[in-house]
Amino acid sequence: MDRRAGGVLDLVEAPVQDNVVAGWLVPAWCSEQLPVIAFARVVSLRYFSSVREKKHRLPAEDYMGQVCVAITACEKFRRPNLANPAMFEIVTSALEEAAERGRCSVPIYTLMPDHAHLLVLGIDEESRALETINFFKWKSGVQIYSRKLPVKWEKDFYDRIVREAEGWRNQGRYIALNPVRAGLVENPEEWPFTGSIGYNLRDVLDDAF
Repeated sequence: MDRRAGGVLDLVEAPVQDNVVAGWLVPAWCSEQLPVIAFARVVSLRYFSSVREKKHRLPAEDYMGQVCVAITACEKFRRPNLANPAMFEIVTSALEEAAERGRCSVPIYTLMPDHAHLLVLGIDEESRALETINFFKWKSGVQIYSRKLPVKWEKDFYDRIVREAEGWRNQGRYIALNPVRAGLVENPEEWPFTGSIGYNLRDVLDDAF
């Protein structure tokens, strides 16, 4: 199966030796794009309007280079209007353009009824993950508006620094299993609204599990 947005932000930075990044092995599906990494940073963003925190962003430079950004984007009014073929087409198209623009890849993403999970990966030191995220939200929003679909992304995100990296496999597995945990399917491969930009989704899932 190869199918191609306040909350929290997690950031960790650690040295890399050989193919070990922040305590976990670089998976096979990204070894060609990440042959040598001087350091690794894992960033996690979540968009939830219900969070009662002061909003703040990390400096834009923290999203530059070989960073991994896990994003949860919510429909503003939590309407269950995301998991359908029209939205999957819009999200895929916007992600492909955004990833190319920001020199990033998206190893895995999935649409749930009222939110979306994405994993954005900077492929080199010139990568711009924040630009990729912002362009994706803008581009998909334009397409949603033009088609008059009843969807609106939550605007803001909130962040916090965490002390421990989660890891490639854990994050990919978490995203892939969302439809299973929600009782929508029994196997993550059965969910038709999971995709990958820049990789074969089957390889990503095999590595995650």
